[in-house]
Amino acid sequence: MKQRLNSLNVRNVIMLPNCKKITVLSIRELRTEFQKPFPICTYSRVMEEKGIEDAIEATVKINTNSKQVLFHLDIIGKVDQKYEKRFYEIINQSPDYIQYKGVIPSDHSVETLKNYFLLLFLTCWENEGFAGCIIDAFSAGLPVVASNWGGNSEIITEGKTGRIVPVHDQERLISILQEYAEDPGAVMIMKQNCVNEARKYSPEQALKPLLERLV
Repeated sequence: MKQRLNSLNVRNVIMLPNCKKITVLSIRELRTEFQKPFPICTYSRVMEEKGIEDAIEATVKINTNSKQVLFHLDIIGKVDQKYEKRFYEIINQSPDYIQYKGVIPSDHSVETLKNYFLLLFLTCWENEGFAGCIIDAFSAGLPVVASNWGGNSEIITEGKTGRIVPVHDQERLISILQEYAEDPGAVMIMKQNCVNEARKYSPEQALKPLLERLV
């Protein structure tokens, strides 16, 4: 948006990212050891447009193709009322390694997410912008595998704090999961990058450009 305004010769524009007053883990607080099955999760409103079914399908496919349970998927968040019937039908028909974990208090997000290997955020929701769940994930040292939608590619640095995949590209998503199942050490490096990146989304840092102009 800023680039578009600049192209129209509107120069008095600054970009302020989303921000949260949230605890950011230190490097020494990161969980550094994971074993198969690797715990992955979604953390968003539970609705089809947030990529919940894509996450479930990819998890089932990679486990089936590998003939072993490589990943255990937890779905965290409030189920959208319009999606409840379909979602619970899917969960009831899913293998045991797909589980719905309900809603967690927002001030417990870091404490919960720090125990996961990767976050899947495969949204194609039409109103997606800068999703706050990415800040929660980074603060917990959790790399994000996200769809190329909304502001995801502007927030996630490819190979450093996560990965970006085309919307509904199951083949690419499964390839990335397989890559990290074979090389979990690469995820450990990204976890450190995530907590370093999270600090820029504190209110003190994010609002600094605005505050400097008001003084």
